[in-house]
Amino acid sequence: MILANLADNGLLYFGYALGAGVVLFAIYAAIRRGRFSILGGRSEFLCDSCKYNDQRYCSVPDRPNVKKCGDYKSVV
Repeated sequence: MILANLADNGLLYFGYALGAGVVLFAIYAAIRRGRFSILGGRSEFLCDSCKYNDQRYCSVPDRPNVKKCGDYKSVV
């Protein structure tokens, strides 16, 4: 009886750990793809991390909200 109860609890905790791992991996993958701008993730717009993010240096008319740019240079 006690051995069966320990086995059931072990499987339960394994299920919790596996579920938590899947959730954490999904959050990590979303951050790496740039879906979130928190925790060091990238922003949706290129201008936030561009070397030329200033009116004086950038000639793109849609400057603060550009998602594709030929002149983009990363600050990092």
